Amino acid sequence: MFGIKRRSAIEQRAKLMARMVMLIVDGLCTKSYDQFVESFSNPGEEPDETARDARMLQFEMRFSPTCWYEAMASSARPSIYIDGGGG
Repeated sequence: MFGIKRRSAIEQRAKLMARMVMLIVDGLCTKSYDQFVESFSNPGEEPDETARDARMLQFEMRFSPTCWYEAMASSARPSIYIDGGGG
């Protein structure tokens, strides 16, 4: 019983993560750096001058109080790195 619930939760999180990755990739490919920052930066945590010069953005994706991911995206060389977890 617990295995089915856990599997369902993992599948739901995977679907959410897949959607977020697609949104981030689309944003990197279709938006200017400033538009990307406007769409994805966490309020009050916009990139500093060094990050802007490197065209990098770090932000947090929170799917629940215990499930979060830290993401780093670069528009200079379009790429993303996502790390995190939780239950």
